[in-house]
Amino acid sequence: MSEPNYPDQPPFDVEELELLLAVFEAVSRSLQALGQTNPAAKTIALKVIDAAKTGERNPDRLHDLVLLALRNS
Repeated sequence: MSEPNYPDQPPFDVEELELLLAVFEAVSRSLQALGQTNPAAKTIALKVIDAAKTGERNPDRLHDLVLLALRNS
């Protein structure tokens, strides 16, 4: 029997949130290193969350997916 999906259950656990924060920070540093004007922190955060919702948990892959998404937005 599968666990029920509660609407108020957070979509990410503590370890995943730490990973997402690290990816957020890495993307922000990458954008600064490239001399690009940083998009709003909220925009980066939403792209990180969207990428993680696909099930990806490799931080390097998430980083690349977020940069690609930002470039295409």
